[in-house]
Amino acid sequence: MAYRCLLAAAALFSSSLCFAAPGNDLPSEADRLLATGRLWSTVNYFHPYLAYRDLDWDGTLVAALPKIRTARTPAEYESALRAMVDQLHDGSSSVSQGAGLDVVKNSTGPQRTWAHYGVRPAFLIVDQTPEPVKLSMGGGITAALRLSEPATSSLPLSPTPDAGRHTTVDAPYPPVECRILAAYKLWAAVRTFFAYRDLMDGDWDQYFAEFLPRFMEAKNEREYNLAVAAALTHLDDTNAKVNSPDLDRYFGVAPVGLRIRLVEKKPMVTAVLDDEAAKSGVKVGDIVTSVDGEEIVSRIHREIDYIPASTNQSLSIEVCKRLLNGPEGSSADLTLQTGSGGTRHVTLLRSSRFGAHPSPERPGEAIRFLSKAIGYVDLQKANAAQLDAIFEKFAKMTGIIFDLRGPVNVEPALIASRLTAKSDVAGAIVTGPISLTPDVQTARTLTETASFFRVETFCAASAAPYSGKTVALIDERTVGRAEHLGLLLEAANNTTFVGSLSAGADGEVTEFPLPGGITVSFSTTDVRHGNGGKLQRVGLQPSESAPASVHAIRAGIDEAIEKAIESISR
Repeated sequence: MAYRCLLAAAALFSSSLCFAAPGNDLPSEADRLLATGRLWSTVNYFHPYLAYRDLDWDGTLVAALPKIRTARTPAEYESALRAMVDQLHDGSSSVSQGAGLDVVKNSTGPQRTWAHYGVRPAFLIVDQTPEPVKLSMGGGITAALRLSEPATSSLPLSPTPDAGRHTTVDAPYPPVECRILAAYKLWAAVRTFFAYRDLMDGDWDQYFAEFLPRFMEAKNEREYNLAVAAALTHLDDTNAKVNSPDLDRYFGVAPVGLRIRLVEKKPMVTAVLDDEAAKSGVKVGDIVTSVDGEEIVSRIHREIDYIPASTNQSLSIEVCKRLLNGPEGSSADLTLQTGSGGTRHVTLLRSSRFGAHPSPERPGEAIRFLSKAIGYVDLQKANAAQLDAIFEKFAKMTGIIFDLRGPVNVEPALIASRLTAKSDVAGAIVTGPISLTPDVQTARTLTETASFFRVETFCAASAAPYSGKTVALIDERTVGRAEHLGLLLEAANNTTFVGSLSAGADGEVTEFPLPGGITVSFSTTDVRHGNGGKLQRVGLQPSESAPASVHAIRAGIDEAIEKAIESISR
């Protein structure tokens, strides 16, 4: 990710996945593993048997990998692949030298295939038997896969969750075959379901060729876990997360009682949550320069290579969530630069209680008057039950300021609907992948994808909408639902955004396990402005810039609120 440096102040694959040059020589081990990954994932997501039969396709791969890796001739390689594909017992799929066999068309009636609407699996009925999917495995070997079956009334009506994949590996440091399986699972899931592949900085297939060796060469649990985390950073998605006990230990599970943000590229204390920290003299506006004897810049460098993020501003907040963490009950030795230019050394207790119930970002009441003409709503504190009272209270005000700088607890459409009389507003455009067939090169197709598309709207309020000016305060803490609310406010009445760029990360999220007790998640829907403009990797754009500054935070001034009041008062 090119922007990561800002915080710390011959691809083996083509898009069509041609693994090896033409010829009958044995491909290298790297090429054999890449081709096998393509074969495994094609069956994993598209062979109908895996949707409902007890096949243990993961275990089949793990059993086949040693012979695939140690093959000394094309014949040995072919034999290992054939043993793997034969476990499907579908009567047609095959591995052979040459172009591969045609699927036996044993039925002239409708055929059933396995498809995926986003991450939701379904059966699809087609009128005729599809042609086999043929994968070049290198060494003149072709895998021909039958990815349909006759549609009969005796078959299950819907896929069975997790059918066909029963191998589980809970050991924190799995054997190499299971680490290869983990790499395949990560690559295939992202390739099939990740909604923002087109916004990545590079090609995911190339990244796969680069991170597969790192999975294999990991010497212990820590190296394996960090390899997974590093691979996921290529998604450039703040919703991409890697969770495991070992990564918890690496980043630390317990925070200190301070909230910090990168302000003018400096990790600044913006809230003191621990009474003992306050007694030690820690103040809002202090800048952290070292943690446990480690310079803060070095610590940032050490962590950012393993933290996925959509944007530079989002990465900054994700880093700050972890920057002071450590083991539960441990002491954090901090060096702070004070507002007067001096240095303060403090030792603070780390405790999960500081993160279990995050305190509000800002003090003060959720709903209040800033002047006789301007109302203010902190949407981190306000809830849906208060909406009627909010709009009744502020009905005749010149303007309302909605603070979106943090988690939002109200359904976005409930607020946006109070700001317009129109009922057909294009609030947001949501798309996502539909996987009907494998994306493989054919004689007539280089690559193939499909997607669903919907335009989100909201119902107009039953009462007269609020007709005054509205301003939304945004910054890097504005993410997910808060950004979605921003999209709807923009569509409802062209609400003015004041502050700095939001995180640029919105969308539904899926989660799945990898061998070794690791859980991975990422975005499966692409959310855009109602006019089609990008949100992911960009963020909401402030109409009036009011970024946080060291001077203002130390002086207790909220420059964004001041700018918003000025905007409404014009």
